[in-house]
Amino acid sequence: MDSDRIVCYLFTVFDKKESLLNFIKNYKKYESGINHKLIICFKLFDQQEINELKKYLIDINYTEFVDTCKENDWDFGSYMRVSEFFYNKDILFLSSHSYPVCDEWLKKLFMFKN
Repeated sequence: MDSDRIVCYLFTVFDKKESLLNFIKNYKKYESGINHKLIICFKLFDQQEINELKKYLIDINYTEFVDTCKENDWDFGSYMRVSEFFYNKDILFLSSHSYPVCDEWLKKLFMFKN
């Protein structure tokens, strides 16, 4: 799915697995209302840890973005690197505590974009 809209969910080594599971549950439950590409950004994980987390993502369509920065520069560092990679896209950044709560959640957020 190629789209000009990106939803980037950031999951860090400091976050609880339950946050990721909650996001997945709600992402699947509620229709976004508009076409987009889901990016899951993993921060400060090694590949083995990422592979463990991927088992929860098998039935969701997403693109993996592994933030290779080894220092903790907070969420903002990852957001900057993702935005540099997807420089020509509209991006909604979500922290690990974020999740959809209603149908057309993304459409509502982009409703007034010019």
